[in-house]
Amino acid sequence: HGDTGNSTVSENIQAAPAQPPSAEIVTRMNRASFAAGEEIAFLAAVDDPDGPELPDSATVWSSDIDGVIGTGRQLGTSTLSAGAHVITLTVTDPQSLTDIATVAISITP
Repeated sequence: HGDTGNSTVSENIQAAPAQPPSAEIVTRMNRASFAAGEEIAFLAAVDDPDGPELPDSATVWSSDIDGVIGTGRQLGTSTLSAGAHVITLTVTDPQSLTDIATVAISITP
């Protein structure tokens, strides 16, 4: 017969929406008390399902009394002021999505 034909199929594929990172304070210390000047070690588990491993600068530790106290998955500090602190771990990915985790500790004089 010699008949010919054409057919076109269109697909609209959308990228999956960006997923936020996850932050967890691994060190078990909620409601723990430390002496002023004592070295305190904080450890975080951090994950970003959208991409490669996040740099240490994406992980920020802060105190509601002293402000930012450091960055990275591991942090040691002996400079927290006396008082009851809420320590916040904030993780921010390249899409500016964040997750936070907190722990309450106290520093005695």
